[in-house]
Amino acid sequence: MIHRPVRILVVESDPDAFESLEPILDELSEFEYEFSWIRYDVEAVERLRRSQFDICVVSGSAESPRAVDIARHAHRNGTPIPVISLCREDEPVSADRFDSGDEPTGSDEWDAVRLLDRRDLDARGLEKAVRGALSYAAQLEARREAQQRYRRGVPVDEDGVWDWDLESGIVYYSDRWKQQLGYTSREIGDSIDEWRSRIHPDDRGDHISRIEAHRSGNASLFRHEHRMRHRDGSYRWMLSRGTVVVSEDGRSLRMRGTQRDITERKKADKPSPQQDEDHAERVRKLEAIGRLAGGIAHDFNNLLLVMSGYTNLLSEKTGEDWEYREELLEIQKAAQQALLLTKPLLAFSRKDSDELETLDLGLVLNEMSSILQSIVGQRIELEIEKAECSLPLRATPGQLAQILMNLATNARDAMSGSGLLTIDARSVSGRAGREIRLRVTDDGVGMDEETQKQLFEPFFTTRKSGHGLGLSTVSHIVERCGGRIQVRSQPGEGTCFEIYFPQAETHERVDESARSLKERQIRARKAIEFPASGASARASSVGGHAPHSIESFEPTGAPPAPKRILLVEDNENVRVLVHRILDAYDFEVIVARDAQEALDLAQSFDRFDLLLTDVIMPKIDGNQLAERLRESRPTLRVLFMSGYPGDRLGTRDFEVGRTEFIPKPFEPEVLLAKIHDLLDMD
Repeated sequence: MIHRPVRILVVESDPDAFESLEPILDELSEFEYEFSWIRYDVEAVERLRRSQFDICVVSGSAESPRAVDIARHAHRNGTPIPVISLCREDEPVSADRFDSGDEPTGSDEWDAVRLLDRRDLDARGLEKAVRGALSYAAQLEARREAQQRYRRGVPVDEDGVWDWDLESGIVYYSDRWKQQLGYTSREIGDSIDEWRSRIHPDDRGDHISRIEAHRSGNASLFRHEHRMRHRDGSYRWMLSRGTVVVSEDGRSLRMRGTQRDITERKKADKPSPQQDEDHAERVRKLEAIGRLAGGIAHDFNNLLLVMSGYTNLLSEKTGEDWEYREELLEIQKAAQQALLLTKPLLAFSRKDSDELETLDLGLVLNEMSSILQSIVGQRIELEIEKAECSLPLRATPGQLAQILMNLATNARDAMSGSGLLTIDARSVSGRAGREIRLRVTDDGVGMDEETQKQLFEPFFTTRKSGHGLGLSTVSHIVERCGGRIQVRSQPGEGTCFEIYFPQAETHERVDESARSLKERQIRARKAIEFPASGASARASSVGGHAPHSIESFEPTGAPPAPKRILLVEDNENVRVLVHRILDAYDFEVIVARDAQEALDLAQSFDRFDLLLTDVIMPKIDGNQLAERLRESRPTLRVLFMSGYPGDRLGTRDFEVGRTEFIPKPFEPEVLLAKIHDLLDMD
């Protein structure tokens, strides 16, 4: 609104009529007013053009040419000046046409006219009309500014533009935006419903949620491919993009962006039957590779568990002064490095759920460095640069692994076998707060602008042997995580991909590796501080599967009372190791080589305090075993362990504290901490 006296020009040819109007003008109190009076219309138009009047009050019916002629010719900066028309007593009022000037008639000049019946005119009615006229003038001015802003800064040959004032609710739609839907500039109003009502019903909910996600700061920009109803009744595919403009105090002021018709691109992207078949074959191959990777990781993690488990036991027994202590630590370090190699395999092989989790990009890069180097080869130098601080973002481990591996593969192919690949990760200030930026730069052949336009389209590839899904997949994952991706490249100058993820809250859970480290440092202390009982270590070995005859590892304490654990593991080396760990802490251990043997043994024992079982086993897996044992022992605690559980592990009981999972390989103190929590051992 105007923060100065409102300047009103009164056009009245009859001096007596103006005198009768003066007392009403003097009673106006909501605003400060300045009045000028003239008698002739021609003079009024000139005065309105030259002087800074806000409103013109003119006598005579608005259906006579007088008021509308003034509104039509009295423009300032291309915007009509509002006119309040006062009907004479002997002139009819056409209420059905004007309806107090509130409803738009499709013409700015007509809409600028407010009609008042002079026979019932009072200060309150006139003041209300003035207030409405000023509001309408502000709307017109905002729309004019938006038009000028986009004519200066946005190409209009392809993109339609929109500018949404979040405080007033008014939306400016450019002529091109309206033309994309088959309308002229005067056929679409300025409300947000003009947009939303034309969105396909199946797309509308997602469209609104994406806008709200950006407005609330959960997505760094708004981007959505959706269908819009054309004037002819058909639906056209549109790409809408936009961003919020905020004030210095953080308030969202407006949202502005573009709309592009991508219908033809969508038609071209629709795969042919042959492409569908090829894609299905690639999916089958990827699933087979995933199963193979999971199987390798499972077996490898079993071996790592045996290596790390015995080195930990040996380290505890020998102490700091043992002459081979340094060599033992090197073995432990090698086992930890080998573990990092299996994590990307597991991320690639597993089916990620739709549930995003908070991950530290820096830790993920640490774990992925070896496999990324193997992807690009030894002739390409790989440099990973990252901030020392935590880099939290919302994604799944499989998604991040896929992004990194696809970008590394793309860079390798662009460098023809040799070059420098730089991966940089850090926290930066972004459009809607802090963001995590992942930058992947190569010094390969680069690409031209036309190639960049098609880069993220499915099935587009510059390689003869490529399937064209890698970067399309990256783009899809980034969008799902609420991020955005940019590419900079020139032929012969290499390529730089920049991905921006919204930075997650640092208090949220961060990464499995960080959690396990915290468990080792904090929770493990609880497990080894059992009060000493003086009882000798003992174990019950059933079925002829006794531990190896290596001298027993001395425990630092023992639980207050023996707990009976049913240990089920089909890998002998792992079974013996875990038996030794439990034996050292005075647990009564019942050992079975597979699920069927465990079920047979269960007939001979009235109780088990805990089932500790591998997940993947022949015939009956660990999850099925737990279900069958709980039929007769419903309160049985279960601790699953696996190097790769695949999709066999049910999770319905995890929430009630009776079931836990520990990934292989694990350290003895972490295993004991899990058991300690499940059995409520104080």
